[in-house]
Amino acid sequence: MHPDLRQTLAKTISRGSSAVRWSVPLILHRLRRVIAVFLRYHGWRADGLLQVYPRLARWEDEGRSIFDIVVRIEPQVMMEAGDEVPPGEGDVYLAEQALSWTILALFDHAEELQLPRSLFW
Repeated sequence: MHPDLRQTLAKTISRGSSAVRWSVPLILHRLRRVIAVFLRYHGWRADGLLQVYPRLARWEDEGRSIFDIVVRIEPQVMMEAGDEVPPGEGDVYLAEQALSWTILALFDHAEELQLPRSLFW
């Protein structure tokens, strides 16, 4: 991970953590802020053709955390200049899952990424 991204994420994750009474809306808000920092670093935004947002995980999803990251990508986001054929549904689905997992990894594997562990995670 690039040091600038690591530093910005660490500040966002730990900002005000010790003085907060955690609630579901506040945790979702903090997750949105971390998502925004991560996407902004890579030149993206979490709305429009690329939608990325946190939610409570489905109760039937065993083995997952309490929170989940939803990613919806419009196919044209994955197209480069000169591409004439949009990516297929399978490719879009794999890209959505990869981005969701990458953002979840910022919390699930914080120590390995040298990020502070979130008190709510």
